Amino acid sequence: MTGKKGMVSVVLLNWNGKRFITDCLRTLFEQDYRPLELIIIDNASTDASPGDISVFLENTPKPDGDFRVVYKENKANLGFSKAMNQGISMAHGEYILLCNFDIRLNTDFITEAVNAVNEAPDVGGVSGKLLVWHDGGDSNRLIDSTGMFLDYFRTPIDRGQGEADNGQYDTCRDILCPCGALPLYRRTMLEDIKIDKGFFDNTFFAYYEDMDLGLRARLRGWRFLFCAYAVAYHYRGGASKLFGRADRKKVMLAQMEAIKNRYLMMVKNERFTTIVVHLPYLVPYEIIRFFYLLLRFPKCMKSYFRFIMTLPTALKYRRIIQASRTVSNSYMRKYILSRNRALTSGV
Repeated sequence: MTGKKGMVSVVLLNWNGKRFITDCLRTLFEQDYRPLELIIIDNASTDASPGDISVFLENTPKPDGDFRVVYKENKANLGFSKAMNQGISMAHGEYILLCNFDIRLNTDFITEAVNAVNEAPDVGGVSGKLLVWHDGGDSNRLIDSTGMFLDYFRTPIDRGQGEADNGQYDTCRDILCPCGALPLYRRTMLEDIKIDKGFFDNTFFAYYEDMDLGLRARLRGWRFLFCAYAVAYHYRGGASKLFGRADRKKVMLAQMEAIKNRYLMMVKNERFTTIVVHLPYLVPYEIIRFFYLLLRFPKCMKSYFRFIMTLPTALKYRRIIQASRTVSNSYMRKYILSRNRALTSGV
């Protein structure tokens, strides 16, 4: 990359991340990219992580160069979408890197990701190579994500997840969208797809919000790339694993949110002509899933009620999204793959 570099704003969202947050902050402070702005949002954590953030910021020397830090503590847990929208609205950067607290980045992650997003003006964002963050170190390099696709059941698939990293995904290529744990977005893309002052859909408390944003961007003609040279480590499910067995109520709420948001994502972004070819997969899947939840997890049936309650807003958004789309149905179908193909070759 040549010429003047645009600012990158990193929005780091923390929620009860005491186990991970200091390591995450350290690797962000070690990034070699400038100018860099770090916006830390604590989403009403109930553990000691807000104090750990304050101690780190007070005792860690500010990196050299154009490096700015902002720290905000929310009084209530706004959920992923609203809190990330909050952070993006505070940001000044030409590029926005969203970061989960259970992430560690290689020193040149941001540099490589920015280089990739600048390959073409229609590239709206980049996924790096996310490897599994092991408690015992990184010697066993397993892939967490090399970009996301959708399968025939409309379930997001992280390409290569669980495979040993032997360089099989080291070709930088087109993907449907980046995993929401660490996506780099071009700000102009985010502004282009903004609805009701939200970049992410504020009706999505958590789950599916990254795929929903990716689909909206694709419908507007933006592309997303996988960059093999931008490497980071992700402790998959770091937030949800903090619930443990002691808080099954919150786990159940999370499952209901995922069920609701999957349907909202489909209502907003798909036309019947893109769904109809996959009805032989979808119809049996929906029937089996409905009765499985009814018999095994009856409380999750509330997710269907929540979907119906949110449907009027989703239909309003659908009209906006479909009226402004610039690509064909056949273009979108390229990114809806069999599960095996999504996990391996991709598009």
